[in-house]
Parts: sequence; C-alpha cells; structure tokens
Amino acid sequence: MSEQELEGVVGHLDGLSGAGLHGWVWNPANQNQRLTVEMYVDGRLAGTAKADRHRPDLAAGGIGDGCYAFLFEMPAEYCDDAEHEVMAVVRETHALLVDGRRTFTLGTGQLYRGAFDGVRDGMACGWAYDRRSSDNKVIVSIRNGTQEVGRGAARYFRLDLNRNRVGYGFHAFAIPLPPAILDGRRYDLKAYVAGTDVSLDEREIAFQAEVAFMAS
Repeated sequence: MSEQELEGVVGHLDGLSGAGLHGWVWNPANQNQRLTVEMYVDGRLAGTAKADRHRPDLAAGGIGDGCYAFLFEMPAEYCDDAEHEVMAVVRETHALLVDGRRTFTLGTGQLYRGAFDGVRDGMACGWAYDRRSSDNKVIVSIRNGTQEVGRGAARYFRLDLNRNRVGYGFHAFAIPLPPAILDGRRYDLKAYVAGTDVSLDEREIAFQAEVAFMAS
C-alpha cells in the first residue's frame, strides 16, 4: 500500500473504561483494512490492539461498516496507583491518534475483572478474574452492607468466559447463601474480592427469597 493511500487515516483515542483503553481508527481509502494501534506506556511499547470491533455509532456516522473500534487492556503491572503516560500510535502510519497522548492512574482494584450476575436457587452467581495470573483463583465475598453472608472461590468453568478469553474460563462462582437470609425479606447484596473493598462491577443485587423456594 502506498503512502498516499494511508494519508487519510483518521481515528481517536476515546478514553479509559475500567482498565481498557478504547477508541477507533479508519482508512477511508481502504475500508476493508483493519489497522493496528500500538500502545506506548511511559515511552515503552506495552502491546497492540487490532481496530476491528464493531461500533454502531461509527456505522451510523458513515464510518464504513463500523468495524474499526479497538480495546486495549492495560497490563496489570500499571495498576499501581501511579500516574502513567499513554501514547496511541497507528502502526501503519506511525501517526499519533487524535487525543492519543493521555495520562492515567489505575488503582490496584483494576487488577481484577468480574461481575455479580445475580442470585439463582439460593446461590450468588457471577465471575471474578485476577489479571496477574489465570492460575490465581479469586476468593469472592458476598456482603449485605458490611456483613459477609457468603464466601467462595471463582473456580468453575463458563463457556462464555473461555470464548471471550477470560483466562481459561475457570473463573465463575456459585456461592450458597445461608438459611438466615432466605427469610423472604429484601437484602441488597454486593460481591467483593475477599479481604478488600474492591467490588465486582459496582452492582448491587436486590435479593428476596420466594416463598416457594423457602418451603423447599
């Protein structure tokens, strides 16, 4: 591909969501091309991201087929409560994306990914993953306010986690809730990494045992 065919490349580094840097990049002269973004952290290449994800807003805005978004998960080593400079560079053009130089601070809480999906059959269900190593099985604490009402390891297999490359997929949890809270009253439950105040996706699950379930 000639330099002229790459002159019109456009894109943007949108920002940080959790520990993921996201944005988009597009070559109008070759709309089937999926470009690569290099991420430099503190002047050192930390990894790359392929801009091939679909975003409806890009397609609606006339940006080709909309499959030009990227997501780059910051390596765990940078989740250290310190300030880091990030530069997003298009590999094919060596050009900095618009707003491609940013400064971010990631807390140690970003070492973990996960979700509290809900309560099924008296079990608190979801997943939790330690980004430092797939072999680390996160211990999850289910709390009602400050009171722990359940604890267990995120160690079960889930196909969707495996397909989305969350470790090897063995990061789901199903933690039994104690009979004391299966009393028909409402409880507002949250899931945390045990021994910390790091919550899984910040969601609070309203739980109220059904009479039929209690009777069983």
